[in-house]
Amino acid sequence: MSRMIRYPLPVVFGAALLLPAGCAKGPPGSPTTGTSLTGKLLTVSLTVRGQIDPTNSYYFVVFNVNNTSRNGFTGPVPVVTDFERGGNGFAGGSFSHFVEIHQGQPVQSASGGNNFGIYSVDPTLLTPTVQGAPIQAQITTTQSPNDTLRFEIPLSALATNDVSVSDISTLQVNFITTNIVPTNPQDTTPKYFDAIGDPRQGQLNDFISISTAQDTTYTNTALGYAATDHVATYSTNTGTSQTNYDSSVQVVPDQTQTQPVNIPNLNIVSWSITFSG
Repeated sequence: MSRMIRYPLPVVFGAALLLPAGCAKGPPGSPTTGTSLTGKLLTVSLTVRGQIDPTNSYYFVVFNVNNTSRNGFTGPVPVVTDFERGGNGFAGGSFSHFVEIHQGQPVQSASGGNNFGIYSVDPTLLTPTVQGAPIQAQITTTQSPNDTLRFEIPLSALATNDVSVSDISTLQVNFITTNIVPTNPQDTTPKYFDAIGDPRQGQLNDFISISTAQDTTYTNTALGYAATDHVATYSTNTGTSQTNYDSSVQVVPDQTQTQPVNIPNLNIVSWSITFSG
């Protein structure tokens, strides 16, 4: 299902701007496949315990630039239930862009079909603008299965009206997987998700902050996030808002579960971000 069908305006969410390095930004809503873009590149990978399933699951890589603060956060965090505020159903905190991996994206990438989409988002985090698809994108299936998704975008993809690509010094990043992106206050469908950090150790609102200055690779193990089998975490709409859309409400795992649910297709086991060029 396409984004515009899934997120009827104005409750639409998106973020990740794909633009040529050193060039002026095009008007919002002018998508491109990104095949002609140049400049410093980001290669991002995400591996799950099971299969990457773009038909029935959603995978997001969410970006914030230069510790920009919003809602008391300086980076992107997952939402558990965001119903009462009419949120976007998958991410909150502070960010300006994201890459979504789910079937039916508006722009087809050269190598990843229509499963990868890049979006920019307005300051309310509710209205996305499709910007295109990664330069390269693929899903690798193994016999483990331990599937991996991988895509490549230029750093200029994350420039904003306030921060040019030459001024991007740090990125705040989160990897978020989920089975649904609910925006209906009456939706009581159980929501499963995974993200950076271990909620049992108070890490549910974690995100990483990395420098863009050097050509290097950042990984979950290098940054102290070892693979675990206890996530995805389970949550449902209990009538009480459990959201991190702002810093006044703490996100907590659903207390009716004695143990978090393990769903292999959502269970993040490793990730990496490489800067090159």
